[in-house]
Amino acid sequence: MPKKNLDHASMPLDVLQLLAEWGEAIYRERSQQRITVRDFALRINVSTQTLARIERGDSAAQAGTYLAALWALGLLNEVAPPLPQALLLLPGSRRGRVRKPPQEPDDGL
Repeated sequence: MPKKNLDHASMPLDVLQLLAEWGEAIYRERSQQRITVRDFALRINVSTQTLARIERGDSAAQAGTYLAALWALGLLNEVAPPLPQALLLLPGSRRGRVRKPPQEPDDGL
């Protein structure tokens, strides 16, 4: 079964705004560096149509593609800085699935 992307209408407004800002930053920096759409699309290994969607802030484009474009333009750490260590789990400390504790047998009393 093919995976379904969240449609534009179901995205939180804050997320849509951030994608629009990232798209605008990608467009402006690519233009400022005088990189053609075709050359930049080849550089980040996407079609020119996908690059156009990213520059419009389209929510259907993959987050990894946005981040790759930001990285290729030297904007990644400025636009999407690394998470603070306090928010990251330490290696090996990933918690597994939370399970309900076993119920004690009912003695019928």
